[in-house]
This record gives sequence, structure tokens and C-alpha cells, in this order.
Amino acid sequence: MEELDQLELARGWARDDIVVGARWPLAFHQLRRSLAVYAHRSGIVSLPALKAQLQHITQEMASYYADGFSKAVNLVFDKTHFSHDWKAAKAESSYFAYAFGVLFSDEDLLGRGAQRMANTVESRSRQDTLRLFEENKLAYRETPLGGCVSTEDCKTDPLEPIPYDCLESNCVNLVVYGKRLEHVIKHQEVAVATLASDETGSVEHRLEASHLKVLLKARERLQKVVL
Repeated sequence: MEELDQLELARGWARDDIVVGARWPLAFHQLRRSLAVYAHRSGIVSLPALKAQLQHITQEMASYYADGFSKAVNLVFDKTHFSHDWKAAKAESSYFAYAFGVLFSDEDLLGRGAQRMANTVESRSRQDTLRLFEENKLAYRETPLGGCVSTEDCKTDPLEPIPYDCLESNCVNLVVYGKRLEHVIKHQEVAVATLASDETGSVEHRLEASHLKVLLKARERLQKVVL
């Protein structure tokens, strides 16, 4: 009862249907609420991950479900558990990948993700930027064409090494290096030409030709705005 009072002081927990030692009158929504509170309290489950698990539309709703988590007992790990070091190292690794891949890069940076990150960190110190990575408000991971700044799991086809869906939809998280894009286009043109000569009209030929069109259209669109 003391823990319940710490979590939510405004609620009257001492009711007739809640008795110490008796069976808890459990409602289904309390399972989701408990998951949100204790998972977020553990320090290894982020709000975006919680949002996906609870199938919420916004992170604000997931945050509402996890309200009071900081006052809850940590049922998962203590302060010395290696997961905390792992989480800190992951955030720092993501930050340095961004710093060397985007911030200090001499590449022509294309894509909405590059623009968004530049606008976010241009007036911030290294410490402030790193803190945003630690809080999962910023993220960066490298991709064959450049990088992705999404703080949530990507929903594109994991079987495709080149993020064609992201290019075609002009994804808000997309970062593209100009030289890499040109390199991929050249190889794709050779592949399509070879298939056109040997297997014209085949499924593979049509698929690779479609991918080439996506790459060419993306280059034309992305090069209109270069950081």
C-alpha cells in the first residue's frame, strides 16, 4: 500500500475491495499500466519501444501510461547491472556515428534526415547533443546509402540492403551521402543493362529496372537541397 501511495498520492487506495493479504481485484488495463510503469522504470525500455509494445499512436500516450515510473520499485535491475553501461555505450556509439558520419563529414549530405539533424544540433553543445542521444530523443545508425535518424524501429523491408522504400517515400529520417548514391546508381545501371541484354523482360530485369528508376528519381529530388 505504501508503494501504491508513492505512485499515485491523489488516489484513495484504502478501499473495501483492496485489502492487504487478499487477492487483488485485477482489471485488464492494469496489466498494461504495470508493464508501462515497471518496464520504463528498469531504464532499458524506451518510450518508443513502449509505444510499439502497447500499440499506442503517440509517445505521449505511452508516457501517460508510465506516469509515476520514477517512484516505482525497480523490479528488474539494480544500479550496478551491466545493462546500464550497455545503454550508455549504445547512446555514445550512436552519437559518434552521427558526429563522424554527418557532423564532421565532407560529403554532400542529402535527405530530410540530414536537414532535420542539422537544425536540431546546430546551436547545441556536445554535452547537450549527447544527452539527447542518451534520452533516445536523437538517434543515428549507418546504412548503405548514408544513415537513418529514426528513434524507432524501421518498418522497411529488412531483406533489401538499399532502402528503396525510404528513397521513394522521401522518408523524414533519411540521410544520403551524395557519392554513395552515385556509386550505387552506376552499379545499378550496369546490372540493368546486363539483364536487358541477357534476360530482357524477366522478373529480375523488371525488378532491377524499377529500383533504378527509384534511385534516379531520388537523386533528382534530393539534389535540389544540399546541406
